[in-house]
Amino acid sequence: MKGTTLLKLGMVAFIVLVIVAKMQMPRSFRWAPTYSTRDGQPFGCLVFDSVMKQTVKQGYSVSKLKLEELLADSAARSEKRGFLILSDNYRIDSTELNKIRTLTERGNIVMIATDLWYCDTLMHYLDIETNWASNFNIGFIKQRHIFNTANYTDTLIWKADNKRKETRRYRVFSKLISRTIYPSTAKRKFYRQRHFLAYTFDSDGKQKYMAVTDHWGRGKIIVSSTPLFFTNYGILDSTICQYNCRMMDEFEGLPIVRLHAYATDTDELVAERSPLRYFIAHPPLRWALNLTLLGVLLFMTFGARRRQKAIPVVEPPANRQLEFVQLIGTLYHQRHDNLDLVRKKQLFFNEEVRRRTDIDLDNEAEAEQNIALLAERCALPTNELKTMIEQLNRGLNSEQALNDRAMKQLIDNMNKIIQAL
Repeated sequence: MKGTTLLKLGMVAFIVLVIVAKMQMPRSFRWAPTYSTRDGQPFGCLVFDSVMKQTVKQGYSVSKLKLEELLADSAARSEKRGFLILSDNYRIDSTELNKIRTLTERGNIVMIATDLWYCDTLMHYLDIETNWASNFNIGFIKQRHIFNTANYTDTLIWKADNKRKETRRYRVFSKLISRTIYPSTAKRKFYRQRHFLAYTFDSDGKQKYMAVTDHWGRGKIIVSSTPLFFTNYGILDSTICQYNCRMMDEFEGLPIVRLHAYATDTDELVAERSPLRYFIAHPPLRWALNLTLLGVLLFMTFGARRRQKAIPVVEPPANRQLEFVQLIGTLYHQRHDNLDLVRKKQLFFNEEVRRRTDIDLDNEAEAEQNIALLAERCALPTNELKTMIEQLNRGLNSEQALNDRAMKQLIDNMNKIIQAL
């Protein structure tokens, strides 16, 4: 087996081994929040949207429209709906706040689940303040869980109200709560009739809230500081799932539309984290990458041409005629059939005479004339040549076997005639 064949088989076996090992490895999860409807990772919304579509009786859908597009939609003006916005970087300025107010004044309900980093205008209008809680860290949770540390969870309390007659407690990981909400300490000239939904206690024993709601016009706005609850992980966790159900009840039976335009698309997220995107973003690295690809392309182009192999030295064929003659002679010597040898010699003799003189000795009707012509061409006496031919014919037509002496004489006569031509 050639070395190239072994190399190809080895490469194929290695690739198959890598694929099998990759399939056997435990699946790794990406704990980056995307809220994308196509993301099946823990903080995507593939499972969340699927469960909501099957459980929300009044209807649940995902739309790529933004607020300004909803305001221009004629259907949105006549139909009351609930809008859910999930994002970790939703920026709410005065323009965006006016769009939200316009929707709520028409009787719609808008729920915003975000970390409230860029929502100063909204917090000022709701007369609330926020306090940073934590960033999600899966390594921290694993470490605390391994060492059985008790201070890595919080208990959320949702008190009974007019809608719900039972107080519920929800034990969740504290790292899932990015920020907490509490009433503003600044003195305002106006007082908003806001209502805080769920709360927990800080180290000083003070209440800190997870969500707040306020009526604007005929509708209302709901602000939640726990966007990670509204994900695949949250809907699959038995405790957070119950919390989400209570939050969804705040839509008061309206059809729910989740605005996917404010979420990070999975393809965009992968593209942003791609090493190729980093190379393309920097001109020197981009030129280096382009030149490298061009060099590889040129190498493949010139290397693909057929390379001329060394021409092997071909040995000339050996002359085996002498060995063949010796082999045939040995066979005839072993058989000792003199009459057969004379017949083959006569065939050769007649053909040679016909080729050289155009005289056919096999034509018995013109035998006398042919012998005379042959005698003239050979410069031999006619009677002598005639005698040789008659002796040859008698020897061939005889039923008795020829002895060696007679065979030799007949062959010598034929050789003598051929040599005389």
